[in-house]
Amino acid sequence: MSRTVRISSLKEAQLQATIGVPVNFHDGVGTISDAVPSRLAGVEIPRTLTKVWCAQQGLKEDAGSSVVLRSLQGSNVAFVSLGSSDQVLQNYRLFGAGALRAAGDGSVAVLLSTNGLTDPSSAAQALVEGALLASYNFKSKSSEETFDVVPVAVPLPTVAIHDVVTK
Repeated sequence: MSRTVRISSLKEAQLQATIGVPVNFHDGVGTISDAVPSRLAGVEIPRTLTKVWCAQQGLKEDAGSSVVLRSLQGSNVAFVSLGSSDQVLQNYRLFGAGALRAAGDGSVAVLLSTNGLTDPSSAAQALVEGALLASYNFKSKSSEETFDVVPVAVPLPTVAIHDVVTK
């Protein structure tokens, strides 16, 4: 399977089979950035995922761990762990790989919160590296799926940050 990587908008992201939402962990509690919309593909996105909920769903603190909220009508939403730090590039590689695994054979759009990110360009690159490495399959060449990176921030990402991410 080959993947096309592209930067896309939030509107385009909601047309993909799966939307990957980054989750940061602190003391076992998952938090989702305010940059992520409160509603995606008809699903209310909470700001906090409790320890109990994460344990019940199998979402772990380990970067790349994921849980998918399946939809019958729109995109699936995958909560994917970034671990305990959103400044570690390896966590973005694992996040990209986890989002891709959560999407299976379908297209996936991942949200990249640029709020407080010291190096958005390197984070975006690591995210794509992880996804592309996870998508490699020497046996399959038949389908063409996309992997979209969607920069999000509150307020919206500046043109400068958007340009840095698209490098």
